[in-house]
Amino acid sequence: MPVLGYWGIQLSGIAALVASAGVAIGLALQGSLSNFAGGFIILLIRPFKVGDYIETSTYGGVVEQIGLFYTQLATFDNKQILIPNGNLSNGSLINYSAKSTRRVDLIFSVGYENEISHVKEILNKIVENQKLILKEPKPFIAVNAHSASSIDFVVRVWCNTEDYWNIYHSLLEEVKITFDKENISIPYPQMDLHLKEVYKK
Repeated sequence: MPVLGYWGIQLSGIAALVASAGVAIGLALQGSLSNFAGGFIILLIRPFKVGDYIETSTYGGVVEQIGLFYTQLATFDNKQILIPNGNLSNGSLINYSAKSTRRVDLIFSVGYENEISHVKEILNKIVENQKLILKEPKPFIAVNAHSASSIDFVVRVWCNTEDYWNIYHSLLEEVKITFDKENISIPYPQMDLHLKEVYKK
């Protein structure tokens, strides 16, 4: 008779307990092993580096630290985000800092009463006066759509990646100021109310 059986301990119960513990430990380590493997892949392939601004399907921020298990991001409002490397290596992400140049795309809408040639001339002058905008590739300005209440112009310009937001906000501000000076109307949602007079007999 086995010794354990002699003392009243059922071997089948111990085997089940060990098996259950093994499954629990395996499940607990599964995520860690996935993150470790993801960290190894990130350090090997280098899809991003410290200082890059990346965006996943859930989060976006500047990479502060790449660890073996987690990657640390800092948002623009200075929040810290820890993303499991398993998620980063298996999911899709956008690296906004990977390229040295970026294109700024903006849409400006004007009323139908404005002359297209005049609006394009104004937009061209605004773009030419922006020193941070690159000459090559050349800026692109054209009518983009005839909307229900406006003519939409697309403005596409290239810049160094670090200048992207400066140009983005500067163009928005300068276009509004110049359109006001040139009496170019910018349409906005309006509602017409028709009052019906009811006559009582």
